[in-house]
Amino acid sequence: MTIATDKCHQNESSKAVFLLGMKTVLPILIGVVPFGMIMGVVSAEGNLTAFETFFRAVFVFAGVAELVMLDLLAQNATIWIIVLSAFVINLRQLIYSASIGEHYKEQPLFWKLLLSYTLVDQVYALSMQYFAEHPNSPFKRFYHFGTAVPIAVCWFGAITIGFYLGAIIPETLSLNFVIPLMFLSLIPPAIKGYAYIAAAFVSATVALLAFGLPNNLGLIIAICAGILIGTILEKE
Repeated sequence: MTIATDKCHQNESSKAVFLLGMKTVLPILIGVVPFGMIMGVVSAEGNLTAFETFFRAVFVFAGVAELVMLDLLAQNATIWIIVLSAFVINLRQLIYSASIGEHYKEQPLFWKLLLSYTLVDQVYALSMQYFAEHPNSPFKRFYHFGTAVPIAVCWFGAITIGFYLGAIIPETLSLNFVIPLMFLSLIPPAIKGYAYIAAAFVSATVALLAFGLPNNLGLIIAICAGILIGTILEKE
């Protein structure tokens, strides 16, 4: 009887944490939808087939890298340049994985693979915020997955809409502005002290100064600079 009750409470708790993740991510979906529509429109304008568009979206599942890939494809860049550029942009995933992996050491391989596939910027930012507030929660994976599911559904759905309806969207209606706004919305909850502010300021400054470097190296340099400054200040 006790075992059954414990299992019931555990199921209720994991469900509640999963739903909390879904609720927390809702405001961010406002930016995910037009971002996904842009991807669909650009794919259609690049003469990609529906299969190529959706296979790329599912296989890569990384918006910024996809945009760069599509831009390079339009410029007839070689496959090696395209792959290298996407790899460099997604190097930040190594940082994400090293950071969030500490919370998933005891998880089964299936969950590790599933959570790593869904580790996009928004999911990482929201999950790390929850983990900091609930360091002993046994349901961290459910919160992570709860934030990832709505993003994935909206992302793939928006790409579908953008691909098939892109032709009727007037060129004067630019949706590009929502991309930086979506990422900017993640910054305030993550800033918890002067070290975070300094890291964000240094990263932004370096990113602007290094803009235009080949293979998008400016992004990686900016990330490393922000991490370095933040680490130094936190130790003081």
